[in-house]
Amino acid sequence: DKNKVNHTIFDCRGENACETAWNAALRFASEYSTVELAWANELTIMMRKPTKDDDVSVVITRVNNASDNAASIVLEVRCNKTPAGDKFCQSKQVETIRDSFSDYLGAGAALARRP
Repeated sequence: DKNKVNHTIFDCRGENACETAWNAALRFASEYSTVELAWANELTIMMRKPTKDDDVSVVITRVNNASDNAASIVLEVRCNKTPAGDKFCQSKQVETIRDSFSDYLGAGAALARRP
């Protein structure tokens, strides 16, 4: 299905929770990407371009909502731009990466809330 959404959104509220989730996003990127980090700042984590058909690269973007101290952290999974890479991007293995994003960031945020 070509229309399958290729990104996942995690919402956080409160500066500490969002900062913790962002740090978890950085760990997520290095844990789940098969390529190296290209660059990262306080709003974007970008892994290098996929070059092999079984490469997984992620781009994670933080969209801050200053009015209520909240943010949305958006995951985009990228695969090699070949027929085999496209097929791999629709595989169960890559779907699992997308599906685990919110829980991964949520677990990090939950740990931060502990006294």
